[in-house]
Order: sequence, then C-alpha cells, then structure tokens
Amino acid sequence: MIGTGSRTREAHGPARHRMLALIGLAAYGAVAAVGDPMTWPVRVAVAAPVVAVLVLAMRRGWHRAHSPRTRSGIAVGGPVPIIVWMVLLAVVATIQLGHFFAEPRSIYPTLSSLFEEPLSFYPVRAVAFSVWAWLGWTLVTR
Repeated sequence: MIGTGSRTREAHGPARHRMLALIGLAAYGAVAAVGDPMTWPVRVAVAAPVVAVLVLAMRRGWHRAHSPRTRSGIAVGGPVPIIVWMVLLAVVATIQLGHFFAEPRSIYPTLSSLFEEPLSFYPVRAVAFSVWAWLGWTLVTR
C-alpha cells in the first residue's frame, strides 16, 4: 500500500536502535575484556562508559533541582531515599575497606577478591563488562 513504508520504518526504528545498542554493548565487552585486569587499558575501558553515563545524566538535567523533565519516584520522595542509599553505600565501603586492610584474604575477602576467579575467564569477563555497561545505560535512560 501507499504510505506504509514510512510507518514500517518508524515501527522498526526503536527495535533497530535497541539491536544496535546491544551489538555495541557486546562489542564493548569483547574489547574491554581483552586487557589484563588492573592495567591502564582496562582502567580506560571502565572509565569511558562511566564518563559517558555522567555526561548523559548531566545533559538530561538530573543535577538541576527544578529540571523540566519528569522525575522518577525516588526524586519525588524527597531526600530520605537518597540519604538511605548514601548510608548503605557508606556501610558497604567501610566493610570493604576494613576487609581490604585485614589479612588473610581467605578470611576477609573483598568483592574484587571474590570475583577474581570467575572473571579470570575471557567470556565471563566480556559478558560482565557488557552487562555492567548495559546497567549504567539503563539507569540513565529510564
């Protein structure tokens, strides 16, 4: 029929963008997982998506108190949920730092020492990078 071509393209647009995003995230995970842990290339591979998510969040106006965009339920709830999350993160950070300085690591494991063994395999590390980047992207774009 006449005119159905544009509708078909519009209907497939979001699905196409989603597929391209998934391919991009998989490619990112495959490339980022090539380097050895705790090396500069891997640090850059980790920092690049963090910077991208922060820039996107700033562009969306999340840092402004009276942003014209609609707010999610947590922002409407006032400062209490944010304070609760800050306290939880502080508790986890304190426990992690305590375990980091305590010895032996087998009794006081940190998150990085717990994940060291599974993430030593390239496929697992590539999937972990991809999922991590996808979670960050989902957090900002929701």
